[in-house]
Amino acid sequence: MRILVVEDEETIADIIATKLRDEKYEVDISLDGEDGLYRATTNIGTFQK
Repeated sequence: MRILVVEDEETIADIIATKLRDEKYEVDISLDGEDGLYRATTNIGTFQK
């Protein structure tokens, strides 16, 4: 399962993503709402980290 984390604080986004990856999820990160909305509505799956 792939999860999109949308969080403007990069440190918090990294912590959330790390915990999710530890649970075997695929994680994409967006650091702003506009990019997050774009990725969520277009199903873009480019990993940031």
